[in-house]
Amino acid sequence: MKVSDPLSVAGPFFKCIGEVTEKSVDNAKVVFRRTRPYKLPSNGLKFLKDLNEGDSFSYPSGHAAYGAAVGLVLDEMIPEERNKIAKRVQDYGFSRMVAGVHFRSDVYAGEIAGAVIAMSLFKSSEFREAFDSAKGELRKALG
Repeated sequence: MKVSDPLSVAGPFFKCIGEVTEKSVDNAKVVFRRTRPYKLPSNGLKFLKDLNEGDSFSYPSGHAAYGAAVGLVLDEMIPEERNKIAKRVQDYGFSRMVAGVHFRSDVYAGEIAGAVIAMSLFKSSEFREAFDSAKGELRKALG
């Protein structure tokens, strides 16, 4: 017996949010062209990955934008978990500074970008319909 995906609607829904966020933030990164902290000379950071010339720019943080956008959508889906979600979004952005891949202002700008992206998505009736379907599925999966 094949087990069906309990999040067959919510999974693609959140993937779409990620794609919209990534495209928006990548466009901004090209405009600002801020060097990442680990690429600055004499930064004293210990690298956990191979440095790549093709790494994207630093400002704004795409991870922080994604975390904020998804966090705000989740706030609307499961408001009783709002405090936990907000804390996780904050930790997610902070981890980017700890990793040496973003400055504090990159993370703050990413969080603002994510909030704006979420607000703009909610203005779309198509998004609201998808939201309602994903919310029902997620609430059912959470019990």
